Amino acid sequence: TARTKATRPTTKKGETDRNNRLITETRKWGILLRHFWGFLKRHLQFAPQPVPEGYFDHFGPSLTLRRSAMRANALQRRNLLAEITAMSPRYPSLTLPIELVHGTADDTVSLSLHAEQMVRDVASARLTALEGIGHMPHQVATDAVAAAVDRAASRAGLTKDLR
Repeated sequence: TARTKATRPTTKKGETDRNNRLITETRKWGILLRHFWGFLKRHLQFAPQPVPEGYFDHFGPSLTLRRSAMRANALQRRNLLAEITAMSPRYPSLTLPIELVHGTADDTVSLSLHAEQMVRDVASARLTALEGIGHMPHQVATDAVAAAVDRAASRAGLTKDLR
């Protein structure tokens, strides 16, 4: 039997070559990220705290490493600054009770640029800065996060204990 080479007649050769190189590079990066995933998450998200025991079993990093998830995350990150810039002028109009919980050792999201700025912009915002805690206070300082939720509920007039 004769084999025929599959071609895309509407695609120019140069464009096909660029697309193939992009796909190859994306696959290489995906493989690299899979190998260094634990290292990256341990050092970029939880630092200076260690990753909690069993976190990756619960979290399922293989879902995050799917091509579609990586692409969606990249698109979200690409647009994030523009979205925050567009929303931030409206922050002063917020009147709902806002409780911010932020680690002082967070190297991913700046305490001064985000949480402290929101407290300056929003009269109803309260900040709990957790000394020495990194980017994942909801994982490593759950009592402080739960207390913030309780405070927000109380400030909103909800008297029922949410725990």
